[in-house]
Amino acid sequence: MNHSVAQVWKAVLGFLSATWRPLFLVHLAYAALGVLLLAPLTGALIRLLIGLSGRTVLADQDIAYVVLTPLGMASLILVAAVLIAITALEQASMMAIGASLPSGPRSRILDALAFAAGRAHRILAFAVRLVARL
Repeated sequence: MNHSVAQVWKAVLGFLSATWRPLFLVHLAYAALGVLLLAPLTGALIRLLIGLSGRTVLADQDIAYVVLTPLGMASLILVAAVLIAITALEQASMMAIGASLPSGPRSRILDALAFAAGRAHRILAFAVRLVARL
């Protein structure tokens, strides 16, 4: 188990050169998912909170007041949990790529996405609990 730093770097760079494309494509897929989920979710929650405040426009202090209501806190927890869940799903997919056998890059990507999708419910539940505790 005595490896020099150069040997470790050589092994890491060899692994990275073989897997950088699938890792990058998985990252792009989850970045797109984040934009597609978080932008509409955040916009809808902001419209809901403004509508519940009874006003058409909110100033800085009004925004703080609305966010500190129970519904505002629940909205913040939901958005933060979705953000953390997307990041956790991305990490799970990347770990699946790293642990996969050298099968074709396309099958590695699809297998990694399927691996994470099968665990999406549990990961989202974990993210909600994590954010709610913080």
